[in-house]
Amino acid sequence: MNLDSVKWKQDYSTGNESVDFQHQHFAALINRISTNLLAPMDTGHTKKLLDELGKYARFHFTSEENIAFELGLKGLGMHHDRHIEMLEELDMHIDDLFSGIYATKDFINFLSNWFIGHTIYEDIKLFEDRL
Repeated sequence: MNLDSVKWKQDYSTGNESVDFQHQHFAALINRISTNLLAPMDTGHTKKLLDELGKYARFHFTSEENIAFELGLKGLGMHHDRHIEMLEELDMHIDDLFSGIYATKDFINFLSNWFIGHTIYEDIKLFEDRL
């Protein structure tokens, strides 16, 4: 993934309207963060945007798991465990960005790949029997 914005594609659709709506918001938030990071940084604002991303990720993962549970989808336990790993990964990369370990462009690429990879390879698989 390059530094282009995360453009929503039908290929990212899980077939669940609520989850797909949340994913579209996720993509828009990542784009806002990318734009902010590539501009002269206001560290305070950047931290607030990344805090928003972390909180939104926690909300979305919980919501997605609740929807999957209500639909009786298989593999929810493993999917929950993956969400926990992803939150830990996000927190680690945010810490690395602010400590100077992570270059801005690398962090933006991480965010794009983190979101798109999970959506395509894990969320769609979870919801595939509902398509």
